[in-house]
Amino acid sequence: MSRITTHLSRVQLSVIAFAALAANSTAESIYVSDAGDGTVKVFDQYSGDYLGAWGAGFLTDPTGIAVDGSNNLFVADVTSGQIFRFNASNGAYEGQFGGGFLGDLYGVAVDSNDVVYVANPGDDDVVRFNGLTGNYMGAIATGFAQFPVGLAIGPSDQLFVSDISGGTVFRFNSQTGAYEGDVANGFTHNPVGIDVDPNGVLDVYDQANDQVLKFSSASGGYMGAFGQGYAVGAEGLAIDQNGMAYLADNGGHVVDRFNNETGAYMGQIGAGILINPTFVAVVPEPTPIAFLVGASLALFARRRNR
Repeated sequence: MSRITTHLSRVQLSVIAFAALAANSTAESIYVSDAGDGTVKVFDQYSGDYLGAWGAGFLTDPTGIAVDGSNNLFVADVTSGQIFRFNASNGAYEGQFGGGFLGDLYGVAVDSNDVVYVANPGDDDVVRFNGLTGNYMGAIATGFAQFPVGLAIGPSDQLFVSDISGGTVFRFNSQTGAYEGDVANGFTHNPVGIDVDPNGVLDVYDQANDQVLKFSSASGGYMGAFGQGYAVGAEGLAIDQNGMAYLADNGGHVVDRFNNETGAYMGQIGAGILINPTFVAVVPEPTPIAFLVGASLALFARRRNR
């Protein structure tokens, strides 16, 4: 490492410094859709401090929420039947889409290509849009889920869909829409919020038993449960890149925080601020610094050899 550092140019050092700054500045906020007053409430990921409310005047009944790697925040609004896009840093309104394609809308997920997936229980499917243009890209999961609610993107581009009526989580290829099997069948009764952690562990919140169940996103194997005795009637769930799980507990009007590896309860966020929290989102895992540094070194080498 020291030999490489010694021979880095100022340009390369600047690139690495920027990469480190970008990686460290991404995962700072937790976003919670609050149907109580039609806003998105923002909190500091580490301290839990309240940072403000966004979306007033645009949102009426927000549910699913997701953040992409390009600093876009997507929020599903049941009343308008549309997806609203905001700047994830300052809450500025950037547009809306989905009208005419969605019969109802709950969970939202977005992949690394800025494709937005919306759980659409009104038509028993999942609808896809280009998150930057709003263009409709078709529906998947048709004929599988009876009432799709929660969505999550896995480490190998799988799309997980929780079916609250069927008590199952379905797995699809997010690119082709091909069905790839079931997860949690026989374990959950009313699966709602779901997410996948950086290690490929799929969390499924079972609203019937008020607990979070853990499964391997690759094999579907059961890995345990946590959260019993804390959340009541919760909905959305999100896991950050540090392995912390956040559960939108609308019964307690807070977000409950857990260590996703051990299941240990780590306290509440939003007490006295949240009215009816529905879904929660965190910034996706940043591009590894090693990749950014490697790319910059390769670019520098190509330019030097010209």
